[in-house]
Amino acid sequence: MRLPRRRVWFAVILSAAVLGTVVAGLVILGPPAEWRGRSLDAQRASDLRELAFAIHEYWLETGMLPESLDPLAQQRAWIAELCDPATGALYEYRTTGDETYELCAQFSIDTREDARAIALHGFSTHTAGRHCFALHATDATPVPPR
Repeated sequence: MRLPRRRVWFAVILSAAVLGTVVAGLVILGPPAEWRGRSLDAQRASDLRELAFAIHEYWLETGMLPESLDPLAQQRAWIAELCDPATGALYEYRTTGDETYELCAQFSIDTREDARAIALHGFSTHTAGRHCFALHATDATPVPPR
């Protein structure tokens, strides 16, 4: 039993349209792995923002930077996470002066050319791989690079 030609052509056109839509979606939006990386990076940026705020609050209360993230971990109301959402590794923190410090994380995607990340600035603009943000205790936003 043969299908009518019209049904065959309809099926071919419909299949081509579905395939075209999937390909266009991957081209425009990027592959799923890239979206997973962007999602994880957004979580990392949010975590670092919370850490910077907590460090700023600690500095306001004590007049000094914490030696490590341990005092912040005891004040869980200040921060949600101290660890990378994908690897579970602790975010890096180190003081670089009496009122300056760095927060570092491993990022999946380079967002330095991404207009959305640039508009958000702060922790949303970073390289892929290990990236450190220079911060000052008096402010919870990264110091722009020179």
